[in-house]
Amino acid sequence: MKLDAILWDYDGTLVNSIPKNIDITKQILSIVAPRLTGLKSPKYLKTEKDYHIANHQSKNWQDLYVNYYGMTENEMLRAGTLWTEHQLKNNTPVELFSEIKETINQINLPQGICSQNSSENINQV
Repeated sequence: MKLDAILWDYDGTLVNSIPKNIDITKQILSIVAPRLTGLKSPKYLKTEKDYHIANHQSKNWQDLYVNYYGMTENEMLRAGTLWTEHQLKNNTPVELFSEIKETINQINLPQGICSQNSSENINQV
């Protein structure tokens, strides 16, 4: 099979964005569902491992927010409108996974990134 190009996913493939995503979600919870903050923070926002489990078991972000984080439907809908704004404002560092840079540089094909993340965040890495 001949390859013409490689398209990379950003979150979870090129970078570990889980710490940033957890922080963003906690910030949004403090606005739309303060009852789910502090000691009452959802289990799935306490560790990267738990976040990963919930993220892969949920059908989509709406399911994640309602059935894993405990938001009501209205809270989930409001949270969805805040994600991009908070993602762009959040300064939690995101780094390439080890050896990704070397791998990318060894591939002699056009490469691109497909992501729901903002191009501003991707360009910073």
